[in-house]
Amino acid sequence: MNKQMIRIYKDINYPKCYKGFMKLIESNEKWSCIYNNFVSKPKIFDVTLRDGLQSLSKEEQETFVKTQGFNSKLEIFADIINTHNPNNIEIGSLCSEKVLPIFKDSVELYKKIYKYQFMDSFHNIAMDNPWLLVVNENHFRKIHENGAYANLSFITSVSESFQKKNTRMTIKESIQGIANMLQTIDDFREIYYPSVKLYVSCINECPIEGKLSKEHVVKNLVPLFSMGLDKICLSDTCGTLDHIEFDEIIKELLVNNISLNKLGLHLHVKDEENVEKIIHKALDYGIMDFDVSTLKSGGCSVTIEKSKLAPNLSYELYYKSVINWFINKY
Repeated sequence: MNKQMIRIYKDINYPKCYKGFMKLIESNEKWSCIYNNFVSKPKIFDVTLRDGLQSLSKEEQETFVKTQGFNSKLEIFADIINTHNPNNIEIGSLCSEKVLPIFKDSVELYKKIYKYQFMDSFHNIAMDNPWLLVVNENHFRKIHENGAYANLSFITSVSESFQKKNTRMTIKESIQGIANMLQTIDDFREIYYPSVKLYVSCINECPIEGKLSKEHVVKNLVPLFSMGLDKICLSDTCGTLDHIEFDEIIKELLVNNISLNKLGLHLHVKDEENVEKIIHKALDYGIMDFDVSTLKSGGCSVTIEKSKLAPNLSYELYYKSVINWFINKY
């Protein structure tokens, strides 16, 4: 960046909402052109009502259900779409209510939120059909039983220990279950055509096994790209992924002839500067999907001690990182 650009942007007020973000992008003709035509608009995937809430302890979840509950979730949802206008929003999970009681109203919440899309107050919101995370085939059946035809998120991992502790399945079993669910979706294509996202946990470090090699991670990632998924989201479960390591993983995927157009990132933040570098590198590669949350929380409370959880990527850091990418490159 030249000295003139540094003088122009050194006192920049980074946006805290979608309107502010777009106003700043559109203030620069070149940025606006690149953002709308070349970058293809980085896509926000909001995980506040799922990963943001699942990091609460079981006791905190039970308290939330009793004292705030359903209506509070609706208020959070309304604030998210009006403030940040995300393309996608994940609003809950179909999982064990004993383990994660905060999600026992996920189907009811989906039905209520789906109706919101047709209300006058939300008619300008560019939101896709809401998403629900589905842990396994047993919970997947609730989709059809309850008519909750949401977009779907599935989960697997590159760590055997993590997968067993998190879902009580091996990686092989989880992949087979996902394949079965995808086949069921194909069978229902005439009435149900959801987008499907797969979270792949521990792409750098497992909270149980520790650091995982790049070779191990890539070896387990490559087969997933032939499953017919719409999105494959690399999850930095422990928040320890280094931007250099991320670059090495992406380069290895390219060596294996993997197209990056389905890739997204789920980052947990321990070092904001490093996370910003990861976002910049992702944008350089044309990776446009990023999970974000309005809550300063996040992480897998089933497998990680609460004191070791790192928050999800915030909107503020996301907006700042994208703006700085434009400043540095253009």
